[in-house]
Amino acid sequence: MDLRRLAKESTPDGSVLEKESWETLDDSSIKLGINPCDPSSNFNKKDLLAQIVGQEKVDIPYNQRSDQLTQELNLWYRTMDWWMALKRVNYPVRFVTASGPAAGKKQRIA
Repeated sequence: MDLRRLAKESTPDGSVLEKESWETLDDSSIKLGINPCDPSSNFNKKDLLAQIVGQEKVDIPYNQRSDQLTQELNLWYRTMDWWMALKRVNYPVRFVTASGPAAGKKQRIA
């Protein structure tokens, strides 16, 4: 499956999960006792988000958030959706180092 193509079609910026984000979500879900693969697990994504970015950011009412904060939280919610979907279907995730001058050394999902 070409996840880059899927991401391009399904997310506004065509972003795909990075290894660091994947590990952050894994670690945070373990700390909260969340199992995204358990269909009976009905967890609140807001709780997971608070573990990652801090409760104080999550508690700011939507109409009082800066554009930057809104973008940050929306990115995490999109990242959570990808992470949960891939976890639930037991997709064999592997990461590759992005190439190109602007790519840096971040590892992205392949």
